[in-house]
Amino acid sequence: MRSVRGGVLARSFSLIAVGFLLTISLHFSAATVTAGPASLTAPIGPEHLRSSVNTLQVSAQKRWEVRWESTQGLPRSIAGGLSVRYDGEPVDIARQFARDHRGLFGLSETAAPVSVDVLPVRQQQLPGGDLVTLQQTVNGIPVVDARIAMVVSDGAVRHVSSSAIQVSVPITVTPSVSIPAAITNARHAIDPSLPHRVVQKPELAVLADPDPTLAYEVFVSVNRGYWEPWQILVDASSGAIVRQRPLIQEATGTGRVFDPNPVVSLADVSLRDENDAASAVPSAGYHLVTLENLDEPVAGVYTLGGLYVRLVNKSIPTNVAPTSTTGSFLYWRDHDAFEEVMAYYTIDRNQAYIQSLGFYDINNRPIEVDAHALFGWDNSFYTGSPVGAGYIQFGDGGVDDAEDADIILHEYGHAIQDNSNPGVFFGSADNGYGNETGAMAEGFCDFWAASATYDSSVAHIFPPEFFGEWNAKGLASGPAHYLRLVNTDKTYPGDMVGKIHADGEIWSATLWEMFEAIGRGTTDRIVLYSHFLLPTDPDFADGAQALLDADALLHPVVSGPDGPIAGEHYNIICGIASSRGILSCSPICDCSEHGNAYDDAYLDLVDILTIADEAFMGADPAPTDPLCPHLNRADYNCDGFVDAEDISLAVDYVFRNGNPPCDPCE
Repeated sequence: MRSVRGGVLARSFSLIAVGFLLTISLHFSAATVTAGPASLTAPIGPEHLRSSVNTLQVSAQKRWEVRWESTQGLPRSIAGGLSVRYDGEPVDIARQFARDHRGLFGLSETAAPVSVDVLPVRQQQLPGGDLVTLQQTVNGIPVVDARIAMVVSDGAVRHVSSSAIQVSVPITVTPSVSIPAAITNARHAIDPSLPHRVVQKPELAVLADPDPTLAYEVFVSVNRGYWEPWQILVDASSGAIVRQRPLIQEATGTGRVFDPNPVVSLADVSLRDENDAASAVPSAGYHLVTLENLDEPVAGVYTLGGLYVRLVNKSIPTNVAPTSTTGSFLYWRDHDAFEEVMAYYTIDRNQAYIQSLGFYDINNRPIEVDAHALFGWDNSFYTGSPVGAGYIQFGDGGVDDAEDADIILHEYGHAIQDNSNPGVFFGSADNGYGNETGAMAEGFCDFWAASATYDSSVAHIFPPEFFGEWNAKGLASGPAHYLRLVNTDKTYPGDMVGKIHADGEIWSATLWEMFEAIGRGTTDRIVLYSHFLLPTDPDFADGAQALLDADALLHPVVSGPDGPIAGEHYNIICGIASSRGILSCSPICDCSEHGNAYDDAYLDLVDILTIADEAFMGADPAPTDPLCPHLNRADYNCDGFVDAEDISLAVDYVFRNGNPPCDPCE
């Protein structure tokens, strides 16, 4: 308990009068003045332009025609001429040309206080040459929309188009706003009520229009019944939106899929495989979707594959990724390409979701997927070869596995874990009841599928805790409602049976309880983070402790001399893990501030007034311990009520050296 404020208060003071004075004094604060941003740009003098253009023309094999950009005073295009010949590859030639004529492209001299340079970002083959695109950078940070594209042929530059800017003032490259905060602000700039996903990691950039600003460039898509992509620029100092615009992505396509499967979307448990017949599923069970992040077409032909999925052939039966000249991949389930589209769409969307949670290095790669593999067996595998960056194979027995998003997400879950902590989930911790490492892996993957399909299940009034509803209709043993559940009442060790899928229901139920208690996004972030914290051969107890540790790192609320010791959700996670029998832990409550109802540095008159306000004026409850919200600090005597007795006891303590507040943690 903090000590009473120094000095003796006269008992004759009216509580109301003193309270009024104290209340008034609390409203005074010092004004803060923030300087506006310094300009990053400066006009270019006529002499500078004249000299740069003269150098360009004198060095050319053929005279150039220069077209100017009015705002920056730099060339917009340099055409019609031919540069001197250079040695090297097209990228090297383009960069050297830009540096030879740095004044025309706003590049700095070697000793300049601001480092303005170019970085090659793309090279494309064109008839008769190569198109090399250079990104302008300031102190290593790319300038938004400031690119220089050059056509290079036979060692010479033949054409230049430029959107470069002139930068002359040093800028601060350290942001004040975090990436998650920038993502949140970007989403709110469009419509915070809509589902969203971040399609790539936000990066720092310099925006020179309308005002020079260090900003995050956030690419986010919102769902309006279709995925609508946006580019949002968020001020890296204030968090304000400085520019936003919708984008039409160059490489997207259209696909026909189940979302997540027809049993859920039609809420029809009577559906059967019927030997892969297209007619087995009514047309209403199919959905047209946008396929994002596709590879650019080659010679006008799209091949299904992209930023996060590479469709390959690993085993019999032989198959190849489907192609399209329009970007449309519209198949019914009786066509083998249908499962290819399902795998691509489901994994691509799930990776975007992972990145929307702030994780940009979890399986952020084009994972290899064989949608028809394993000799047609009714099984699917994630193969960890190489460790941490393996591939997925789906079988075709019964209902083709890649027709059910639950199965796709389950196998992708294995890839997520292995990429986060390579090799760890191939361990086999056994405390005498079975392989707990394997059970945790299977349990997480079931949970991950249920989490990803939760919104769709609820929207179609279908039990979200069912896993593999469509795949279960093709079981050799006969149709079932599901493969497994994620909400069983199984506990450890009594319900362990030595089979990793069945024992995994203990772990999936643990995660599902968290999901129901603290929500999808928070749970998924904690669970994903926990994978990085696990030791070799982890058992259930290790997994539960990693959840607590991840929560402390993501949501610290209790600090000690050695840093965060608990997370905001500690008591919830601890309670769930304890009830499941997988971890021995006790709730944590910080009772040191009990009685400090105003939540300042002292227990004094202001706290007495705060208790009185709650007892008699219907004021909001006093601040509580974040880990134990049921402990009301205004309840001075811990009897469960805030009333006159609490006021009397607080007055005795403050003015008469009476008894201190009770300790609700005893």
